[in-house]
Amino acid sequence: SPTLCSLSGDWANARVIGSADLGAGRSGTDVEVATSTVYISSIASDANKNDFSIYNTSNPASPQLLGQVNVGGGINEFAYHNGYIFAVSSDDSEEFKVIDARSPALPVEIADINLGGTGNANSIAYWKNYVFIGRSYSSTYDEFVIIDVTNPANPLIAAELDMSASLLKMYAFNDRLYYSYYNLTEDVGVRDISNPPAAPLVATWDIGTDDVYGMYAGGDESVFMIGTDWGHTVKYIDASTVTSPVVRSSVDVGGRAWDVYGVGAWAVAGTDNSNAEFQVLDISVPSNMRVVKTLNLSQLISATACYGNAVYVAVRSNDALQIIGPGP
Repeated sequence: SPTLCSLSGDWANARVIGSADLGAGRSGTDVEVATSTVYISSIASDANKNDFSIYNTSNPASPQLLGQVNVGGGINEFAYHNGYIFAVSSDDSEEFKVIDARSPALPVEIADINLGGTGNANSIAYWKNYVFIGRSYSSTYDEFVIIDVTNPANPLIAAELDMSASLLKMYAFNDRLYYSYYNLTEDVGVRDISNPPAAPLVATWDIGTDDVYGMYAGGDESVFMIGTDWGHTVKYIDASTVTSPVVRSSVDVGGRAWDVYGVGAWAVAGTDNSNAEFQVLDISVPSNMRVVKTLNLSQLISATACYGNAVYVAVRSNDALQIIGPGP
């Protein structure tokens, strides 16, 4: 949540302040933070390895493992709400999974749904007791799935929509669902989710780039950050008028921008630039966003999360959880 994150201080000299190793063969895919508890998912080289881990980061320099669980098939992305984890997977028999993590030492899978077909479930967002799932394109199933998770132990499919395209990223904010997809003329769709499962289309954006992987909105959506594959750019967008977004500036980060986050004068991007996976951007002047610091980590960054004055990243390596803070 933007209200729980405040990037302040000397982020132009950002540094790694802590890390945790998930174990051999596990690659980080997503990360969320609730106070000092960090949740991180992974895919693994062996189906017998754990897919989900929970850490206490009260001391960011030394994260302590609280619990972990193997749900099988790996986790591509997840949404956290009130101690429950709603996850999507490439597992063809259960693309949607629910983990009860209210007891961090004993997380347990309590429900799953086979969404049908063989396409991956790529992305997920939570809003008002519903989750919104994006899947890879297929002519045999719908790519957009809405699930009622009012009872997390008994999730129910509420709606499915044919998008005729692969959905890449879901992001829910202020009663709106933003999603990106492969399309020759449009990059982002916006839907009204004030009364789910209804999700009427509000707008589509053509912002001059394809394959948007990272999205973040702040305040009244006047600060809307996206990270792309084509062009390897991070873009600063004023989306306060949702039907007419304006690109204020963009910057080349030298690789696919998997995730972005921006608060106040600073933004961060997690990329697959092999020499600068973590990048800090000065966004104090929206028309002149610029990279001011890069960090070379062990592998590409899949996801970022912010809490307090620290950024937590999921890295595609064994040392998958890394915690980054401002300079001393």
